[in-house]
Amino acid sequence: MGTEQRFGAHKLAFEAADTVYIELCGELGEELGDLVETLETWCVGRPYMLTLASVSRVTTWSAGARKVALTSHRVRFPPRAIALYGGGFALRMSVEMLMRATAALGARDRHFFHGHDEAEARAWLTNMRPRLAGVAKA
Repeated sequence: MGTEQRFGAHKLAFEAADTVYIELCGELGEELGDLVETLETWCVGRPYMLTLASVSRVTTWSAGARKVALTSHRVRFPPRAIALYGGGFALRMSVEMLMRATAALGARDRHFFHGHDEAEARAWLTNMRPRLAGVAKA
């Protein structure tokens, strides 16, 4: 992996010109806001972005993390594909509800997938790359 940064127990790594890897561990807290700000800075001028995130080690979401997630639709991200993997049923359902809520609040140009493992999530992102690149050129 390329450049790596830490936000508490969480890791953010820039893998390629268009790909970000995030590993979330333990409780998600307000440090999620710093992670989102770093992503926002990184994606300036990029036509699209691919995000791969491991959520298998997430234990809880604090109220601060939920607030960051619910306001992230205000961040100016380019068209993007987000592939998560891991996590139990409750986490999968809460993430699905969060994605629907942020879409209703205004998140656009976002594709979402929650796979069972990293290989499945990476394969989905690989298939999304040409689609997003095509949208960026249009």
